[in-house]
Amino acid sequence: MRFNLLALTFIIFCFPSMAASDKPDDIFLRARTLYQQRQLNELKQVADKLESEQYLLSPYVRYWQLLLNLNDAQDIEFESLIQQYADFPFAEKVKSEWLKQLAKRQQWDKFFQVYQRYSHEDMGVNCSALLGRATQNDALALVEGKEIWQDQTEWPSQCQALFDAMQQRQVLSQEDIWKKLRATLREQQISTAKMVLSRLPAISSSQQKKFERYTQSPQEIFKNTTKPETRLERELAIYALSRMAKRDWAQTQKIMPKIQSALDTEESRYLDMRLAVAAAFRLDEAAYSMFEKLETSAPEMLKLDDQALAWKARAALRLRQWDSLIASIREMPKKMQEEAVWRYWLARAYKEKRETAKANAIWVTLAKERNYYGVLAEEEMGDVVRAPTQQFTPSEADVEMAKSMAGLQRAIELDRLGLRWESRIEWSYAIKSMNDKQLLAAAELASRQGWLDVAINTAEKTQQLHNDGLKYPLPYREVVEGFSRNQQLDAAWVYGLSRQESRFNLNARSGVGASGMMQVMPATAKWIAKRNGWKDVRADNLHQLDTNVKLGTYYLRYTLDSFSGQTPIATAAYNAGPGRVRSWATVQPMEGAIYAETIPILETRVYVQKVMLNTYFYMQRLGKQGPSLKQLLGKVSNVENWQAKDVQIQEMME
Repeated sequence: MRFNLLALTFIIFCFPSMAASDKPDDIFLRARTLYQQRQLNELKQVADKLESEQYLLSPYVRYWQLLLNLNDAQDIEFESLIQQYADFPFAEKVKSEWLKQLAKRQQWDKFFQVYQRYSHEDMGVNCSALLGRATQNDALALVEGKEIWQDQTEWPSQCQALFDAMQQRQVLSQEDIWKKLRATLREQQISTAKMVLSRLPAISSSQQKKFERYTQSPQEIFKNTTKPETRLERELAIYALSRMAKRDWAQTQKIMPKIQSALDTEESRYLDMRLAVAAAFRLDEAAYSMFEKLETSAPEMLKLDDQALAWKARAALRLRQWDSLIASIREMPKKMQEEAVWRYWLARAYKEKRETAKANAIWVTLAKERNYYGVLAEEEMGDVVRAPTQQFTPSEADVEMAKSMAGLQRAIELDRLGLRWESRIEWSYAIKSMNDKQLLAAAELASRQGWLDVAINTAEKTQQLHNDGLKYPLPYREVVEGFSRNQQLDAAWVYGLSRQESRFNLNARSGVGASGMMQVMPATAKWIAKRNGWKDVRADNLHQLDTNVKLGTYYLRYTLDSFSGQTPIATAAYNAGPGRVRSWATVQPMEGAIYAETIPILETRVYVQKVMLNTYFYMQRLGKQGPSLKQLLGKVSNVENWQAKDVQIQEMME
């Protein structure tokens, strides 16, 4: 009792504004501020007060308290928090930090006692575990570390000590480092490439500067008048040429002879591979023959990497060379062949060759998946596999059960207090072990909270039972349908695009500044407002529903008109911009699914596929007897006036 009085006196003395009448919510938010300000002693007093009142979120204050005291915390403090709050999402995070502290102190016996009870995936902890095994003379530990070196694209600091040990014991060779440098450059993982470069000996400061120049501005290679001499210079030249070949093939060809004359045979073949990828990326019809020439000249010298294999397959697909597509997919590693995209196109190739049994054997399994390729596969098979999905509507009792779950309660409370990030972590942790009925009940609860994005993401996790009303909601229907009618657009398309853009989050804002439900860019809004004389459009009201949908539907109509009413192309233009889409034009009419599959930019490729799939489902939600997904994708073709209209768009937006 005396302790509690002293604690209360301390709290009132230190925080005169935190009187006994203060609401727990206010005290909790003040605790978060103390955590952010790293005021450990004061935070402990607040934690005691909230805990004494059995406040729902008080464990978070204990968690913050431990995070501020990681270096000095005793094992018993870690153990106590983990046991007391085992059902909280931060419990595994606490365990991760404890393991990292034990590794830092090289207390390996205790480390492995805790590690046995660790189930979270944390690469830093995994690297520490391998290093610990190596210090205990486990010969396989460093060999296993090579998988992390080869397969991962980013490494936490704990992995560097493991790599140091691997280098010292020559498990990680200089050639391994050169291969990783090449791979990180190929994937444009520049920050990782810098780290890899630091592991190579005898890299001069001038070479490091050249690395910075070429990776930041590949066009710098055109200014270099000398041949690349060192191995690093040659790798950088290959990187720069392959990047520039995607943008400016004519200019790249002028400098190629100088670079090629400096390369050895293996480097020359690797450059040829990257140039073939660049040609496929440019949608050059010569791309497939470049891959064939590369493989027939000396196939044993250099195998195509995964990126090259994918682009070789797309090059064959764009030409509708079905035998070549089959051969290209069969070259892929087994894991890659099992991806939905290549299963679908392998079956399509078999169908085009009239090998129906082989096609159906693939599609019958793929059609069970409710994704873009699964729907296309189901349509290809027709009534052979078509069956209505099992729809499930959670009862009030189901929703009340979800509402009673502690993790979901905490998520709702955290969101109410403005801690959206923590709220979403709580939600994700709470639903990770749910069955389909529980997931749909949780999704309904999220929908009632107004969290349409959370409801959609939760409902999408089901395997057997589905609820299309939760997966494909119809919010703001009067507004969406009204502006869709004004612009003579199909509301299903507007809904499908908005779902992909923001999951109907009115406050969504992208890293590049796109705002609102339809993710309108400020520059686009300014251009539209100026063109139409709309005085009420400002940068500060782009999040408003009416303004955002008014602008978004106008721009969607404009892109549709600019590309002659071809929905897949207009969708691509909404995401990537009209200028880029113009460069992807096809000379001959092309199946829309093939057009979408060969869009060079991954983000836009996936975007178009998802928007068209969403549109397909929204047609059903709106009660329309709409076309199939394949029919929605239709056929695309080049149009003479594309270029003129694109230039007009770009001029107006500047």
